[in-house]
Amino acid sequence: MSRIAINFNDVPLKVLPITPGVYEAEVVEAPEVMPTKNGNGTKVVVKLRIVNAEDEKLNGRQITDHISTKMETRIKRLCKSGGLEVGEEGVDTEDLAGKVVKIVTNLRTYQDNDTEETVEVANIKEYVVDEE
Repeated sequence: MSRIAINFNDVPLKVLPITPGVYEAEVVEAPEVMPTKNGNGTKVVVKLRIVNAEDEKLNGRQITDHISTKMETRIKRLCKSGGLEVGEEGVDTEDLAGKVVKIVTNLRTYQDNDTEETVEVANIKEYVVDEE
């Protein structure tokens, strides 16, 4: 028999959302450009992992950002936060893989259509560019 040595008295029943704040996050893989859910546009899906957080329990937590390609300023800020120079030729999403960016998170709530439960999730409010 194997034993898992965890004090489950200290473990919440649900995964709690990432606390609002400013974090460094690594782009886990090259962001994917894909159609939006309604098919009327395209979006960039960016998967990030929190690194170097003061609260060590947050390190390794993942957060995903869905950015409409119409949100050009947000995409530029993502690139600049990762140290990429962008210009008239755009950017290759492969160049973002492994980059560490600075993000500001907040919480957003929504109604789950299946369970009708109110759900609170972490959301990327913005990407921080050090030049500001």
